[in-house]
Formats: sequence, structure tokens, C-alpha cells
Amino acid sequence: VTVGWEVRDHAALQRVKSALDGAGIPFKQLSLEEADARRVEEAIAFDDPAGTSTEIFHGAVLDHSPVVTPFGAKFVTGDQGLGHVVLPAQDVPGLFEFYTEVLGFVSRGAFRVPTPPEFGPVRVRFLGINERHHSLAICPAMTIRDPGLVHLMVEVDSLDTVGQALDRVNKDDFQLSSTLGRHTNDKMVSFYVRAPGDWDIEFGTEGVRVDESSYTAEEITADSYWGHEWVTDLPAAMRP
Repeated sequence: VTVGWEVRDHAALQRVKSALDGAGIPFKQLSLEEADARRVEEAIAFDDPAGTSTEIFHGAVLDHSPVVTPFGAKFVTGDQGLGHVVLPAQDVPGLFEFYTEVLGFVSRGAFRVPTPPEFGPVRVRFLGINERHHSLAICPAMTIRDPGLVHLMVEVDSLDTVGQALDRVNKDDFQLSSTLGRHTNDKMVSFYVRAPGDWDIEFGTEGVRVDESSYTAEEITADSYWGHEWVTDLPAAMRP
């Protein structure tokens, strides 16, 4: 799995390259042909400290046509980006430091995972880059297994769209990972379904927008107000 992040322009990408150089993270400048194949103007590629293949780009090519899905779903993207990704890490503090101190992500709180006291505090970290509550979450893992992705979240514009999608998942016998529920931090009403690559897709709506001028990072002790009952095994990246 490769995760892509968009920056504003060439100057912003140059700042990222300087930051990576300063942190001792090697990167590759993609050729014009490689960038064009991705329909972007310029891009670089590197592995983050947890080994996740990462690309940062600018100048995405637009075709100016709205996305029309077979079922009429309208995705919430634009200035909030595609959604969010959750990545596994054996060194959560170290990876959190990389994304905040080197790439400029901001902390959007944490979830303290219930563990025996002898393990000390174990936290899932949430990070933002725009008004979406989090575009990235870092999840503690004992090992890093392929595909190196815990889940991908996409947001739609109505609860009815989520409910209709859940009906189709159940009708067509896809593997439901989690029942419908509402998260405590980003307020998303969502369910999780297992993708063919053995990672989860979170399909949700009503995610909160964060006003960074007044936001204070919080630590949640429950990840959902209701629902989100896990009904299958962990995705591949999280199995011991």
C-alpha cells in the first residue's frame, strides 16, 4: 500500500524535501513520466519510519466532472481530502513525532487502549492536516504485516446513503467487520467492511469539522458512543 499526501504547490513540496533531508529520510524525485502517470505535476516518494510507502505531490490534474456513482452517493472530499487512513506502527511515539515535527501534521488527540497496567499507557494517535478531525491515525501493532493498512475511511453526505450501503453489504454477503456506530472523537456515524486486500473500509457520514483556532487535543477512553461492535477478526495488518 502507498499513501499519498497533497501539498499546495512546488514551493510547499520543496519545504517537505528540505524537512526530509533534515531528518535524514531519503526520498526519490519521481520522473516526469511517473508523475504524469499519477496525473500530478510533481511528486516524491519515500518510506516513513514505520516502512509505509509514501508519496507527496502537488498539481493534481482535474477533469472538472462530478463523480457520479451507480447509487447516487456524494462523497465529502474537497478541502478535507479523500478521508483518512489508519496505519500500524511498532513505535507509535516515534512515528507521531515524524509526522508532526517533520511533515507538519497537528495532533488531534488520542485513544487510550485498555491494556494491563504493566504495559503502561498504550495510545492510538490521531493527526490532522485540514478541517477533517483526522486524516491519519497511528495504531500500535506488535508486528507490521502486509498490506500495512488497518483501514481507509470515506465519508458521504447523508445517513441514508450510509444505511443503504450497509443494506447492500449485508444483502450481497460481504464480510462486515463492525456494526453501525458513532465515534466519540470525529462524531462519524459509520460501519466497517472487510476489503479483498484484508483491510477495512470505514463508510461514514456526519464527521465533525475542526476549528484549529479553538481546538484542544483530547484523550478519549471509548472510541464510540454506541454501536461499532466488532463481528469478525482483526484486519491482516493488526494480527499478532
